[in-house]
Amino acid sequence: MERNQTGKVRLIARFLKGNLHLFVFALVFSMLNTIFNSLTPQIVRISVDSVIGGADWQLPKRLVDFLHLEQLSGTGSKALLAAAAAVMVTAVMSGICSYFSKMGIAKGSESFVKSIRDQLYAHIQKLPFSWHVKHQTGEIIQRCTSDVEVVRNFVCNQMVEVFRTSFLIALSMGIMFSMNVKISLVALCFIPVIMGYSGFFYAKIAKRFLKADEAEGELSSVVQENLTGVRVVRAFGREKFEIDRFDHKNEAFASLWIRLGRLMSAYWGIGDLITGLQILTVICVGVTVAVNGQITLGEFLAFVSYNATMVW
Repeated sequence: MERNQTGKVRLIARFLKGNLHLFVFALVFSMLNTIFNSLTPQIVRISVDSVIGGADWQLPKRLVDFLHLEQLSGTGSKALLAAAAAVMVTAVMSGICSYFSKMGIAKGSESFVKSIRDQLYAHIQKLPFSWHVKHQTGEIIQRCTSDVEVVRNFVCNQMVEVFRTSFLIALSMGIMFSMNVKISLVALCFIPVIMGYSGFFYAKIAKRFLKADEAEGELSSVVQENLTGVRVVRAFGREKFEIDRFDHKNEAFASLWIRLGRLMSAYWGIGDLITGLQILTVICVGVTVAVNGQITLGEFLAFVSYNATMVW
């Protein structure tokens, strides 16, 4: 099993050669996007505590002097307008980073998937005739089209998202612990539960996705055989037979995806329940801590924002 997984990793790494810099480029800007998004709750915290509440600026003195924040103390509307402008700036920078990240992924993924298609097609051309006899044409077409897209989606979207999400969790938890350790520990307790539940679910559902993929190949084969042999079908009046054969395969294919839909609905429903309970618990504990004066109102609002982002 480990050797098989190692072989898959090496295969993907081989196709990534020449494109790796684009994925690194996309990942860097994706992380910058996450950083800029994390600034908005801090602006809200400062606005509530220092602008509305009149507390001291909880920022480095050099930054306070550079931005002339002391001049905004007690100015009310001017300070709020400055906070709104700061939110706008972070949103613009986040959008720019998101643009470059998506562009890097788009360019890298197209080059990555093109090399896979080229080598896969060249490999199929060299296979013996006996292999083509054993495998249906529709199945071979699916391997060169939709299956390649699945690989592209995993490498170019999901793997990048895994790194981005890991960075997001680390960044959010670091900021949350800096604000209040007690509430952060409460929030952290639910993460292993969510990850364990997700891992258990996907381990169970993987085989069903494989069956649905195989059913799609069989359905494609029926369509391909009918279209290439349409003259024979018409000559012998086999239209009704071909329609029934397609209907049977299509019914099996649809049934598999309906079952998967039910499982996915249950998964997302239970997952939303767990995350909802986590957010509810964090809010209840946070309100108690805020009432006791262990955390400011602005910090509490920022904390809830970081927690919601991390859990999602």
